[in-house]
Amino acid sequence: PERVTALTGIDAVSHALESAVSTAGTPVSRLFAHESWRLLATHFPRVLADGADVEARAAVQLAAAWAGIAIENAMLGGAHAMANPLTQMHHVPHGQAVALALPHIVRFNAAACEADYAELCRSLPTRGTAGAVLLADWLTDLLRQAGLATSLSELNLGHADAAALAASAATQWTGSFNPRPLAVGDFQMLYEAAR
Repeated sequence: PERVTALTGIDAVSHALESAVSTAGTPVSRLFAHESWRLLATHFPRVLADGADVEARAAVQLAAAWAGIAIENAMLGGAHAMANPLTQMHHVPHGQAVALALPHIVRFNAAACEADYAELCRSLPTRGTAGAVLLADWLTDLLRQAGLATSLSELNLGHADAAALAASAATQWTGSFNPRPLAVGDFQMLYEAAR
């Protein structure tokens, strides 16, 4: 189904992106993360445009498996740390919660891994100055194509307690592998930006 495709596909995208820049990354995990990302950047938009595109679906399925191998060896990052409280406190499906957080985390991480993001941008069809801004903008466009919310307000959560979400996010083990350290105040700022 389209909704399941969108939610699971964007989760695979987040696995590839977060493991590619994880502080626990290894040469092997980065190899799997980058190849997963290359396949997803090319084929996931095709799947969203035409759910009957079996070739694209096969590539996304393979990419999801490779991203899984990458995260088993490198862990994740801030987007998953932000997503878990949204799921726990507000019952937002995991894929949607990660989708909402991912562009904000990419922008936040720019100072720590701009060169890594520029490298990942080489797989994008979009032209422009490669790096966190281009990547975050492309992700936001991808979320819209997938029919996923890009703000808390779109989920009727514009009123959500950012301080409570941030306190919970700061306890998530996944955030400890983010390339730029995240404190409670950082998480609160990111949730506020996501309103």
